[in-house]
Formats: sequence, C-alpha cells, structure tokens
Amino acid sequence: MKWLNLNSLRKRYAALTLLLAIIMLTFSWYAQNKVNLVKKNIETNIESRNVLLQQNRQIRSAITQSRDLLLKFQINPKRDVAQKLISTTISRDITHIEQLFSNPWINENYYSTIVELIATLNDLDQITKKLIEIRLKPQDLFPALKIANLEMLPLYSIVSEHIGLAIRGLEDNYLHENYKEYRLLIELRFHWTSLTSNFRMYLLNQLNAFQFASRSNQLYLIEQLHLSIKQKLSEIETLYRKVDLSFSTIIALEEFHPAALKWINGFNKVQIVNESEEWRSDTVLYQTELEPKLEKVNTLLHALDLGIQQFSQKDLTTLSNISQLQVNSIWTAVITGLIILF
Repeated sequence: MKWLNLNSLRKRYAALTLLLAIIMLTFSWYAQNKVNLVKKNIETNIESRNVLLQQNRQIRSAITQSRDLLLKFQINPKRDVAQKLISTTISRDITHIEQLFSNPWINENYYSTIVELIATLNDLDQITKKLIEIRLKPQDLFPALKIANLEMLPLYSIVSEHIGLAIRGLEDNYLHENYKEYRLLIELRFHWTSLTSNFRMYLLNQLNAFQFASRSNQLYLIEQLHLSIKQKLSEIETLYRKVDLSFSTIIALEEFHPAALKWINGFNKVQIVNESEEWRSDTVLYQTELEPKLEKVNTLLHALDLGIQQFSQKDLTTLSNISQLQVNSIWTAVITGLIILF
C-alpha cells in the first residue's frame, strides 16, 4: 500500500471508511434504481388493471342488460323500442371490448380472446334479431299455429262451405223424403263445427293457459267428435245406396272425405308438435343458440378475469422479490464491511 501512502493508522482508517462508504452507496444506488423501476412498472400495471376491470364490468353490465331486455321483450314485445335498444346495447358491448386492444398487456396475452369475444357478440346480435322477428310473428313463434292456419284452416273452409251448400240446396227445394238426408247433414255440420271449436280451444289452452287437465278433456272430445263424424258419414253413404241423394250432397261428400282426412292428419301433426319440446320456436332458439353464446361470452370474460388476477399476482411476486433484493443488499453490504474491517 506504499503507492497509497497509507503509512499512518489514521490514513488507513480513513481509506477503509471511504471504501465502506463507496460500497454502501453503490448498493444503495443499485437497490434504489431497481425499486424505482419496479415501482413505476407496478403503478403502470395498476392503472392498466383498473381500466381493464372497469371495461370488464361495463361489458358484463351491458350483456346482462341485453339479456334482461330480451326477456322483457319476450313477455311484452314492442318492436321499435326493444329491437333498437337491444341492438344498441350489444353494439356498446362490442365498442367496450374493442377498446381493450389499446392495452399492450391484452394485445400480448389475450388478443385471440378479444377477437373471439367480438365474433361471439356479433353472432349474439344476429340471434337476438332472429328471436325478435320470431316473437313478432305468432305463426313463426308457434309451429302448431302455423300448421293450423296454413294447412287446416283452408280444409275447414272447404268442408264447411260444401256442407252449407248441400243444406241450403235441400232447404230451397225441401221434400218430405229429404228429411233423413237433411237431418244427417245438419248433424254432420254440428259435429264438424264442434270438432273445430274444440280444436281452437285446445290451441288456445296450449298457447296460453297450460291447463293440462282441460287439454286432456279437449283431446278426448276431439277424438269422440271425430268418431261421430265418421259415423255420420257412414250413415250418409248407407243412405246413398238406398235412395238418390241431392247433387249438392253428393258433391259435399266427395269434397268432405279427402279434406276431413287431411284435416285430421294436420291435427295429428299439431298434437305431436305441442307434445314436443319444440312447441315454441323462440324457446328452441334460446336454448340451442342464444344460451350457448351467452355461456361462451361469460367463459371468455372469466378467462380475462383470471388473466387480470394472474397479472396482479405477478406484481405481488415482483414486490416480494424486490423486498428480498433490498434485504440481500443490506446483508451483503454489512458482510462486506465486516470482512474489510477484519
């Protein structure tokens, strides 16, 4: 140590003190820089997480609002109000989600999740519009009603018209020998009218009241009236073999048989639909398409929640590491100083 000129004890102590000060300052500077850097990163991360959490809450709130609006619309449909409001709410969802692309952490870790979330919400928007359209059209909403109106109603009109024409023809030129023919036609018209009336009540009960006991009674009455009609037709055909029926009655019978058979086939189709899970189209669409999409949206949002939690946990781990670094720096400085002093 001659080149340092430490020939006195005081100078040596001074040199050791200076060396210890340099070592302590070096460790302090390194630890302080490290802490400042981590602090800055954590503050940025906290700000990012707060934004993400706020956007996530807004997205969930908007989706819940869309679902509530759709349910209210199913109960009380108002086309102009509900459809625009639901579509606007879903569009707001998509806008909130697109804002997540501005977050670097999202772009780095959850870019594909956000893209999938936007695509799912667009699908959800289309399904919602489809549900609204179905709800506004009773025949699309209730498949049984569509069968009744498009297939069975024209057949009912054909049968009723021809029976009415046959009865009016006999009334215009009534003879005593026409009594039995006239009576059978009147009874046939009565049974046919009763059959279709009970069918209407059956439809109304199915679509509105769900009174299963009443529905069973109506089905039983329809079956009995159908048997009665078949019996009256058989009696008219037996009478036709014995006497000459009026021309209008013969035409009515020719039209009645195929039309009544098709009407009964239509009724069987209605009954099958009403007894199935697909008796309401919107329910099927809701369960098979809307619910899975909503579940997928919730799953993707939950994945984001977990990511944010992991993001927070990573910061806690970093804080723990930097605390340990500070402790290690202090102990290193102490040990180094003791060694030098020794």
